[in-house]
Amino acid sequence: MLSEDRELEQVQSVFQDWRRTGNKKGHIPEELWNQAIQLLKWFKPSRICKTLGLNQNDFNSRVATGRKATDQEQEVTYTPENRIKHPR
Repeated sequence: MLSEDRELEQVQSVFQDWRRTGNKKGHIPEELWNQAIQLLKWFKPSRICKTLGLNQNDFNSRVATGRKATDQEQEVTYTPENRIKHPR
């Protein structure tokens, strides 16, 4: 079995544990969303959602929101005021 498949199974197990023991009416914790999103390194969103029992629209929204946040962080980090000035 590939390590990527094991990773998917581990995240699936975490989701199953949360569903078994967690608040059924509560939102999926951020840490679980983050673990699911990390699986995009190896798997298509459809496979992740099917395996983890996630709504694909919710998953895609989370991914898009994460990308926007990353873009904003980069914009803040690399503003002209923060830019490193190279000697001429």
